[in-house]
Amino acid sequence: MRRTVKSGCKSRHLSPGSKRVELAEFDRYQVAYPTPLDDPGGRGFPDPDILPWCDKLNALPGVCTLQSCAGHRHQDGSLSSGQLWLWLSPDVAHAFHARAFELARQSPPIERLYTLYADWGQEIADVRFAGNERGLLAESMELVFAFFSDL
Repeated sequence: MRRTVKSGCKSRHLSPGSKRVELAEFDRYQVAYPTPLDDPGGRGFPDPDILPWCDKLNALPGVCTLQSCAGHRHQDGSLSSGQLWLWLSPDVAHAFHARAFELARQSPPIERLYTLYADWGQEIADVRFAGNERGLLAESMELVFAFFSDL
């Protein structure tokens, strides 16, 4: 799981410069706090299974992952769905809002879509999906990637 850092007020929408800064911060975070080999994920460290999908999404113009989770089955048997927080450029955010029901209709494995308006000024697309906890990470992420590739 990756968490965004509240380093002052962020812009509502993503710009090319803010994307470079955000991804550079994450690269530094991964070096400073590598995921322990015995960590099943979901404890603040990057989930190795979702990182390649984040890289694919981050390669798209106007899309930047801020937080991600591959989904987990906990020792008590409870499930945590997969989740992405995406910071979008103005054009991609507009297209996302106009077409969000197309992705939401892909249920299952897409569970819910939210738009978060953070107190620090950011608008975030929150995508919840069936992930590793249900054995559907690849299927879910293929849908998410195809959707954002087409915006």
